[in-house]
Amino acid sequence: PENCTKDNINLRKEDKWIISKANTLSKEVGEDLNNLYFHLATRKINHFILEDLSRWYVRLIRGRTWVESNDPDKLGAYYSLYTALEILIKVMAPITPHLSEEIYHNLVVNVKQTSKESIHMEKWQFDENLIDTNLEEMMDSVRNIIEASARARDIVRYKLRWPVNDITIVSQDEKIINAVNYFEDIIKDQSNTKNVLTAKEFKDLLKANKQLFKHIDDAYIDSITPKVCTAITLSTMHGCPPVEIEAICSYLLSEKKIHKKKKMNPTLLGYK
Repeated sequence: PENCTKDNINLRKEDKWIISKANTLSKEVGEDLNNLYFHLATRKINHFILEDLSRWYVRLIRGRTWVESNDPDKLGAYYSLYTALEILIKVMAPITPHLSEEIYHNLVVNVKQTSKESIHMEKWQFDENLIDTNLEEMMDSVRNIIEASARARDIVRYKLRWPVNDITIVSQDEKIINAVNYFEDIIKDQSNTKNVLTAKEFKDLLKANKQLFKHIDDAYIDSITPKVCTAITLSTMHGCPPVEIEAICSYLLSEKKIHKKKKMNPTLLGYK
């Protein structure tokens, strides 16, 4: 990691995101420990390890790490992962001192010449300049969209390994639209789609596909908050006869989610 510089590594958007999340974690956990909110501190550490680092970031960089040569893109992923882990074990040190010490010696002492003799001799610090709250919020929105895409595939039994022509994200929130445009490449890759489309009106899609949605109550459609809705258009590809399937996953990109009143049956949509 000491040999990695801006000249020989390439940091992608997701790399900057995980570094920002790690520094945010250090900042927030430090505040919680100072205020004696130990339960909040451990919850944030647990969420970072499971959701942010393991289930999301490692998933995003998996393909980049398979490159055999020392590609700048690959080194950027390694550098970001190493940086996040180094910050993480320092945050864990007051809570899991012996485990953090063991990891520190394997991960830092054996690699960095400037390392301390013990992790408990390190200063508790974070880089405010590397924290990008806007980037973190946009990534949260994208993660929710990808989860909605996965739920839509489950509804119509259309597996992730089967590509789709496009995914349409319907929202009147400009922040959501900006997040989609900024992380479009991630949405395409994680949802296995060729195109990502955006729209501000939800009912227009329903009117255009009235036959496909005739089994859904109009009253329920009217009750859906148009602020954040996702319409997933699944189409068969590779020259097969087009069988378009519309699966609606409505949710709020906040703490409260909207659940469907009626679960769609794939057979009603002409897909078997």
